[in-house]
Amino acid sequence: SRIAYEGILQDQQVIFSDLPSDFNSLGLMQCVPELYVDEVASESFNFLHLTLQEYLAALHLSVQPVKKQMELFKMYQKQLSESHRLLSWSRDSNDHSHTHFRTVLRFLAGLGKFIDYPISSIRSLLTDPGRGISSRDLMISLDGLHWMFEARCSNVREALGMSVVGVHPPVGSTVTSFDCFVLGYCVSHSNCPWEVNLEWCGIGDEEVTMLVRGAMEGEGKHSGHISVMDMTLNKITSTGLNQLLKISELMKLRKLLLPGNALGRGGAVSLLNSPLVYNLEGLSLAETGIGVEDCQALSKLLSSSPTLQRLNISGNALPPEAVELIITGLKNNTALKVLDIAESPFSIDSISLEGTQKLID
Repeated sequence: SRIAYEGILQDQQVIFSDLPSDFNSLGLMQCVPELYVDEVASESFNFLHLTLQEYLAALHLSVQPVKKQMELFKMYQKQLSESHRLLSWSRDSNDHSHTHFRTVLRFLAGLGKFIDYPISSIRSLLTDPGRGISSRDLMISLDGLHWMFEARCSNVREALGMSVVGVHPPVGSTVTSFDCFVLGYCVSHSNCPWEVNLEWCGIGDEEVTMLVRGAMEGEGKHSGHISVMDMTLNKITSTGLNQLLKISELMKLRKLLLPGNALGRGGAVSLLNSPLVYNLEGLSLAETGIGVEDCQALSKLLSSSPTLQRLNISGNALPPEAVELIITGLKNNTALKVLDIAESPFSIDSISLEGTQKLID
């Protein structure tokens, strides 16, 4: 395990070492023949699989003092900062120089060692290196989510505290179904509000379903919830959207952004008639293909919501009867301040009605 750890530190998979003659008989490594170093033939070894080396490196760290364990983490963070980009999120990148550190730390979390870490160290470990932290705000990387999931200890929950936790990979990143499961699990096992931004991350109905499944793994003893959800430019249909209704107790939403998803006609009805929208301050259904049934539900929301301040329904080819329903809802609305109707069949005159005086856009 020491050799594996030293190899990880040096970013070495092929190890040049004066190993005991019977070392290969352990079955963990294999000889790499005819490898030349300084034009001299040298006997060298590598592990049968890189994952085996990463696990053994974590095993070596797990029996070391916490200070020693943090050495690998500090090196990982240093390399990330030197890269000037969030490679911890870059699943499609050709640069894999940080992968080994990421996997070793995940194994270390699974071995339960985070229990002994100081709160400040755990908080730093979870943090997205490109965004920093403050006493009131914590941006967690996908790595941080997986470490939290693997650790499953109250110490990690304590490190989060009551911070507003943000999850925001770069636009265009690939977020997997398992990433979404882990996200849901972490939310349900925390005591803080989460702001989730997964814009253009390839999220479809399967990923939403896995997020819901992860959230349902919660113990029901914690108050963690999602307060902001941005799913802009993904592949979610009405099927995925309806899955979110299963975890309404974890969805205390202030803002819900769904532009560019393929909801289709009637696709937002269940959502708009559910408790999820009761406290919304911002809602975007731009370019989602909504129709008359959706606008009927939206009209009721506009008439009754005391909190909705921003609404975006731009880019939808709404028929006249749908437009009339929206106007009816606006007549009874006193909270809305911003209405985005670009590329929709509205006229300025049609919304200059009683109850819409607060609109500023």
